[in-house]
Parts: sequence; structure tokens; C-alpha cells
Amino acid sequence: MSDLYKVGMGSNVYVARSPLSTYQVLEGIHYPELMSRDRITTAIATLRQLLLSARMDVDEFGNERWNPLAAIVPEGARVLLKPNWVSDPVPSHDDGQSLVTHTHVIDAVLAYLSKVPDCRVIIGDAPIQGCNFDRLLQLNGIPEMLARRAGQFRSLKVVDFRKTVLNSRSVHGRTCRSSRADDLYVLFDLGSKSYLEEITRKDTHFRVTMYNPDYLARTHAPGRHQYLIAKEVLEADVVINLPKLKTHKKACLTGGLKNMVGINGHKEYLPHHRMGGTANGGDCYPGKSWSKALAERILDLGNRTERLDCMRLASLMATGLVHLAMLAGADDNLDGSWYGNDTVWRMCLDLQRILYYGTLQGNLATSPQRRVITVTDAIIAGQGDGPLRPTPCTIGLMTMSESTAAADYVHSFLMGLDPQKIPLVRNAFSCDPWPLANGSMQAISVFLGEERMTPEELAAQVGIRAMPPRGWYGHCEWTKRTT
Repeated sequence: MSDLYKVGMGSNVYVARSPLSTYQVLEGIHYPELMSRDRITTAIATLRQLLLSARMDVDEFGNERWNPLAAIVPEGARVLLKPNWVSDPVPSHDDGQSLVTHTHVIDAVLAYLSKVPDCRVIIGDAPIQGCNFDRLLQLNGIPEMLARRAGQFRSLKVVDFRKTVLNSRSVHGRTCRSSRADDLYVLFDLGSKSYLEEITRKDTHFRVTMYNPDYLARTHAPGRHQYLIAKEVLEADVVINLPKLKTHKKACLTGGLKNMVGINGHKEYLPHHRMGGTANGGDCYPGKSWSKALAERILDLGNRTERLDCMRLASLMATGLVHLAMLAGADDNLDGSWYGNDTVWRMCLDLQRILYYGTLQGNLATSPQRRVITVTDAIIAGQGDGPLRPTPCTIGLMTMSESTAAADYVHSFLMGLDPQKIPLVRNAFSCDPWPLANGSMQAISVFLGEERMTPEELAAQVGIRAMPPRGWYGHCEWTKRTT
């Protein structure tokens, strides 16, 4: 591939303040480069500032010819927009717009993509299995957005990348296959090239909550690390990564790096932790606990059966055993939700390798195969026990970068977190035959408008002190260094 697809294209991260720290239409405003019927939202206004800060097509700024994305998206390109659509709202939890990428942010990108001639756009994600996808779209106004943008692209559609779904979000829901055909996926086996290989032994038992452990054993074992990737991702010329900035129980931070879990179509390919405590070769919880170990085995029995009564009984018994462990001083973590999780970051970075270097033949090429740009929604972010139950926190920013690793490095500081203490972010900069960053952490430059600064200086100006997930509290916070 040409230099067009060089990873990172430098290490610049652009940051813009939203005119209001809410998602709303700005009345009485029109931009000459957009169509007269475009509603100018806070997200469009903020994205416009990001594009200007990055000096995209800067000579034409201020007139109708300004086409900032043309340098990134060629005429006739196939473009994938990858929002964070992790789930429709969890019952009894008011997410305060901190759960998913706001539709105004997606629409803002579409507004400027519409200026690229003959563009084909897919908006796709693989939410959790219990997500009601139609409800997610309806609640977030996606059908209305698509109707407004009809006719502006060669094609524009939304795709649910999931291969399997649950008929409810409950642990007791039955699993069923989606209507997506097998030939709409590409199987990758990274084998010894996987970040997971380093921690994989014959007695390693990978786990993901609410899933039959036998399936994970088929896809991840010594010398075998498989992922099932939606074909639309690999066919894209350009991927625009649209994460919602949040804290995350297992990974600490979910931004651009974590967001690509949604390009994998089947949960049985996604290890999130290893069974057992650290004293027994696992990373589900620290040390050892006989009651938690028994609870894990009981849950495995329940997840192996399709009988709802057995699943319910297993869940009740495991809950009781966890409560017993808590009486002995342990926490309620039984799914790898803590700072010692040494699995989830490896899975995430495997998927980043595939995103950049993956081919339709299921191999990793020696050079990037598509261009990736990350535009992050941090107007309202999420803190605490994300990704499914975040507490809203207002930052009033959007960011943009052609280096996802650099973007998440900056996002860490914006949330008051130390990127060196977050394995997902720290290891994205490791030396590698398939690099995910173009340069070191020290090479990152931040632009807030026209002002150039370091990530630490940015955090001092506009950052917050987000509440970490419970399992990370005291182990991930950024402490401002003094000289």
C-alpha cells in the first residue's frame, strides 16, 4: 500500500471545545460549505473546529468549496463508520447520554463525508449479545438521521455485525444466530503472533461473561488465537473510528483502542479474562479465593447448558458464593473487572492489528491496508463502572487523530488517568512488527485550536478527574508531577 495508509501519519491529536457542553441544534447558524438544510449542531460545530485545526483543505476554508475530508477519503471510497453502540440502555440505569456515541457526532461526520463524491458508507458495530439493535437505533434517532442523509451518498446503510444474539440481555436469555451469512466474515488466526500467546498455556482457561467456556477453548489455545471479523471492515478504504470516551471495568479506559472489539462478529472469539485468581495462574481476581473459584466452576456449568432452570440456579449459587467471599474481605468482582486484568488489553490490540493490517484472505500484511482516523465523542463522557453503567461526566470536547494510540494516550490525561498505568494504552506503543503507533509517547503533540501543547498541559487546562472503575481505584490515577 502507499504512504496514504501509514499508521498514525505522525502523532498529532487535535482537540476542540464544544460551543455548549450538550448535544443540541444551534439555531440561526449556517456554514457555507454545508447544504442549507443541514442542521448545525454542537457536534458539527466542534468537528468543524477539529478539521480546521488539522489544516485540512485550509486554503478553501470559509467558502462552499471547503472539502476537508477529501485528503483522507478519496472519491468513490468505501468508508466504515464505527461508533460505540455497546448496548441499548440498561434497564433502571439513566445513562445521561454517556453510554453510546451520540448520533449528532455520527451525523457531523456524515455532513462532511457527503462532500466527497460517490462515497459508499456503512455504519456498523457488534453490540453485546443481549442488545436490542432495533431499539438502540430507534432510541438514538438513527432512522431519522438516515432519512435526512438519503441521496447524499452512493450508498448509506447500517449493519449489525453480530453473528449471535440473545433473546434478552439476561444471563437466562437463549442464544440464537443472526441472519448474517458466514461469507460476510473473515476468520483470522494470529497464532504465535497474538499478544495472547505470551500468557497461553495448556491449562489456561479464557473466559468471557455469560458464555460457554468450551467455545473459547476452540478459538484460543497455545498456537491458536482466532477472531471472526466483519467483511465490511476489511473491504473499507477508510475507517472512521467514533468512540465514546468512558472508563471501563476491565480495561480502565474505553476509547479508540477498545472500540474495535465491535468489528468481531462472535463473542466466542473474545477472551476478556482468565479463570482463577493470580495465585492460580488466572487474572479474574487477585490472589486466591476458594469460594470465588467454586463460583466460577458453577457458572461454567450453567453457561454450558441451554436449560434455563440450570442457568438460573448456577447464577444464584455463584452470587451466594461471591457474597461469602465478600464476608472474608474480597470484592464482588468475578469477571476480571480490576487493574490486574492481563488479558483484555491483549485481545483489543490483536483486533487493532487486524484493523490496520488485516487482508480479506485472513492474513496480516506487512503494511497497513486502510486508513484509520479516530474522532472521539467526549462532549459528555462516562466515568465509574463503564462500559454498561457509566455515570455521566461533562468534558465538552471532541478529539481527532490519525493515531488511535496517541488519541487514547491524550484521553487518559483528559480523564485524570495515567496512561502508563493502563496496559491497553501503554502497550499500544510497544515495538512490534505490526506497529500501532508511529513514534513514541514523547512524540505526541496536542493542538487545542491553534495552540500546541503537551498532553499534560492539555489536562491542566481542560481535563477532569473522572471517577475510576471500582476495581481500578487507587491504581490508575494520574498524579501531576512537580519539578
